[in-house]
Amino acid sequence: MKKNILIGVEMALIILAVISMIGLYQDNKSKETVIQDNKTEIKELKYNLTLQENANNTTDIAEKTKFINSAFSYYLNYNEDNYNSRFKELETYFSLDVIDKLSGAGVTEKPSIAIKSSARNYVTYVNPAEPDSFVHVTDIFYQVADNEPTTFKNVYVIHLSERDNEYIIDNVDVFSGTPTNK
Repeated sequence: MKKNILIGVEMALIILAVISMIGLYQDNKSKETVIQDNKTEIKELKYNLTLQENANNTTDIAEKTKFINSAFSYYLNYNEDNYNSRFKELETYFSLDVIDKLSGAGVTEKPSIAIKSSARNYVTYVNPAEPDSFVHVTDIFYQVADNEPTTFKNVYVIHLSERDNEYIIDNVDVFSGTPTNK
C-alpha cells in the first residue's frame, strides 16, 4: 500500500513537473515573441534615426552649398564698375588668404576698358574625399569691350570652415578650362 501511495505521489510529481515544463516552454515562447517584437521596433527606430540624421545632414549641405553659390556669384559676376569693390564684399565669404589668391595682381587698379564677367550653369557638389569640402563647377562668360565673349569652365575645389559661427571659405584650388568663343 505504501508502495502504491509512493508511486501515486511520484506520478503526481511527474505530472506537475511536465505541466510546469510545458508552462515554462509556453512562457519562454511568448517572451521570445516579445523580444523579437522589441528587436524589430529597435531596428525601425534606428532606421528612422538614420533618416532624421540624413535629413539634418541634407539641410546642412543645402545651407553650405547656398553659401558657396552666393560667394562665387559675388566673385565671378562683375564689370569694370564693380571690379574692385566686389573684393570688399568677398570678405564675408572668403578668408583674406583666399581673397589674395583669387584677386591676382591687378586688384587695386580699375579696368580702363569695358569688361563683363558672368557665371552661369553652376553646380556645387559635395566632395566625398574630405569633410566640409566641395567642388564648384561653373561656366564663365567673359567679354572685353565689344569683342566676342569668351566662355570657359572653371572647377573650384573648396574647403569650408566656421568663423564666429559663420561659414568661411578658407581654401580654394582653381582649375580653369580651355577658353572657347561659343
